[in-house]
Amino acid sequence: MSLTGSRAMAFAMGVWVYLQTGSVTQFSVILITALLPGLLVLPLAGAAADRWDRRLLMIGGEVVNAAGTGLCLAAYATGSLRLWHIYVAAALGSIASSFQQPAYLAAVAQLVPKQYLGRVNGILQTVMAVSQAAGPLAGGALIVAIGLRGVMITDLATVAVALATLLAVRFPDLLFRHREETVWKEIAGGLRYIARRPSFVAMVVFFLGYNLVLGIALALLPPMVLGTGGAGTLSVTTMIGALGGVAGGVAMALWGGLARRATGMIGFVALTGAGLVIAGLRPQAAYPIVGMALVMASIALINGHWQTMIQIKVGMELQGRILATNRMTANLTEPLGYVCAGWLADSVLAPTGDGWFGTGPGRSLASALIILGGLHIVLAAAGLRWRRLRYLEDILPDAVPGAVVTWDRDRLQREADDLR
Repeated sequence: MSLTGSRAMAFAMGVWVYLQTGSVTQFSVILITALLPGLLVLPLAGAAADRWDRRLLMIGGEVVNAAGTGLCLAAYATGSLRLWHIYVAAALGSIASSFQQPAYLAAVAQLVPKQYLGRVNGILQTVMAVSQAAGPLAGGALIVAIGLRGVMITDLATVAVALATLLAVRFPDLLFRHREETVWKEIAGGLRYIARRPSFVAMVVFFLGYNLVLGIALALLPPMVLGTGGAGTLSVTTMIGALGGVAGGVAMALWGGLARRATGMIGFVALTGAGLVIAGLRPQAAYPIVGMALVMASIALINGHWQTMIQIKVGMELQGRILATNRMTANLTEPLGYVCAGWLADSVLAPTGDGWFGTGPGRSLASALIILGGLHIVLAAAGLRWRRLRYLEDILPDAVPGAVVTWDRDRLQREADDLR
């Protein structure tokens, strides 16, 4: 509920800004303010998730997010809403999300027995994909039906649902204790933890390459689709892509993933590549629609295996920092991929509309997508041959013990709930 409300709010705010200013640059500034502040605080957020009560961190994140929306609502109600209000709200939302996500993901191992982690991570991927699909749709529908004020009130209502849930449920006290180190020493300790384990370094390097190539591809796909099928095709492609992510998450939840998590984490990168290749093969609308669905399904499956791997191999007192570090590396390559895509589209591919796989508008971009998809397939093959990465599960011992469900976590959860 909270994720969907936040995405609906962000979409509606973007529409409002563009209608008020007619400026793509102003809209781009919103995107930057919604990304950069959260990126800068990620190391601190990861340490906080390991140092303080994760449930309270999530509650605090919801309160901060509501404060940004409340600021905009108050300014709108008095007729004084300005761009800087929206920038502040976007920055607050970005910071709140950066503190919430490591706590949210790290809390899974705190709440769920080891044998169910794969399925639960599949459920989380489904939740993310549903919010990605429903948020913009709800934002577009609500801003037409009830206006910007109604969208902001709806976002605050979803925050209230999240707060009520978090206030009602207690977390078993499996982690928190007196900390001897400062926050900055804990941040450095998390980085050292990764640096001293070559298999984790290999995983970070692998996903740096994956996200760089994916960032370029996702930036090139919309102009390619617009060049061949128009805005309607792009809308359908985006929607079906989100549904592909839902399907991938549901599959992970029902299946639980491969027994060897590293193999699934690496191998499904080939499915990302196959989706990009299909998206660029032909100028007909069906190809990018099917291709995007495969790409988003593969991302859900990759993340499901990756998160389970971290939760099993990393102790609960370090999971926040390790998850935040991995997210930070992914986000650092994302804007670099966008920059590379802009250079390719404007300076290399734009002069000729024709490509190796057809002639006409957008076919040079399609050729680039096919090459990028091929790179993902090569990356998957190289990762499966990289022993330090593929056999990560054998090299690193499990940090999370196998819980006895009927006695261990369930009993602790009942005791925590009784504290209400």
